[in-house]
Amino acid sequence: MLRSIICHVGQPCNASGNFQLTGTQLEPHQLKPPDDWSPYNSHLKFKLADFIYTCNQMSAGNLDILLNLWAVSLVEVGSHLIFSSHTEMYWTINNTQVGDVKWQLFAIKYTGDVEVDPAPWMHNEYDVWFWDPHKVIQNMLANPEFAKEMDYQLFHEYDCQADVDCLGSTFVPIILGSDKTTVSVATRQNDYYPLYLSIGNIHNNIHWAHHNGVTLITFLAMPKTTREHAGKDSFCKFQCQLFHSSLGCILKTFKPGIAKPEVIPFGDGHHQHVIYGIGPYIADYEEQALLTCIVCNWCPCLAALWEEYGIVGELIPFTNDFLCADIYELIAPDLLHQIIKGAFKDHLVEWVEKYLCHTHGDACMNEILDDTD
Repeated sequence: MLRSIICHVGQPCNASGNFQLTGTQLEPHQLKPPDDWSPYNSHLKFKLADFIYTCNQMSAGNLDILLNLWAVSLVEVGSHLIFSSHTEMYWTINNTQVGDVKWQLFAIKYTGDVEVDPAPWMHNEYDVWFWDPHKVIQNMLANPEFAKEMDYQLFHEYDCQADVDCLGSTFVPIILGSDKTTVSVATRQNDYYPLYLSIGNIHNNIHWAHHNGVTLITFLAMPKTTREHAGKDSFCKFQCQLFHSSLGCILKTFKPGIAKPEVIPFGDGHHQHVIYGIGPYIADYEEQALLTCIVCNWCPCLAALWEEYGIVGELIPFTNDFLCADIYELIAPDLLHQIIKGAFKDHLVEWVEKYLCHTHGDACMNEILDDTD
């Protein structure tokens, strides 16, 4: 096998995808006409929707009452309502292209064999809310604030000749991360399962300081069941496969751009050929075990059955659906939980405390620790 280093040179191109020579003048930016309020028919329609939805936050029922009364008052003058109902207004708002990517929803449920006396979770549907990550990354690439804080030329090592169609493209590694979060409000406990996304082209100072460099894109489902069924293998496997199937569905819009480059506008005013790739997945140990389809506290490098080595062979990782993606090569450590808290605090500090207790006793150990703090 030939082993070669390929440079994704990130050569600028025009909107049609034709590469341009260095120093070529930028194409004039087509500004939106000042009277174009689409998908609203007029400025008045936009201001009304903004006032009711953002400022007043009127309920759908009260909005329909207001619109009906308004419609009666307009009959005499032969005019028509700006919005016929709350449904029309919400539809218009949801189709507004300016601003954040709109939220989408899909439901997922168990499709395997059903037992004679099925558990409740086998019939439930689980909602997953998400932003289209493809559009989120397009917004990141087009953000002018990132124009001078982004790498366009990335190197990658291949075991064979690279696809010539990808030459001159900018490689965009997709960085993912997830972790269950508990939020307590007024003595109520709410569990969330957020999925975050970023790209490897943005410099670290932007990741740290700019909220648009790392984006929340999904609230993953957290299936629950009765205590009778919670500890059964079938439910545990379902939870794991639900996680992977959800990721595969959320990320599926990247599939064409992973196989062949697409032309994307960038924040510097140029267009670039872009090829995507599933990049590192940042997770703590429990998430890593879930991602790699292993049982906690078993080595993921061993290929054998669950009962012998901890591999859950029935599960299919989400990377199985994507080119050049292997979850076992993409796992990245969580610095806070695994390096700082895990290696240093939970391991090293506890080991030192046990050593001091064994050598000097409890009283002397506490004095030494007080001096150290």
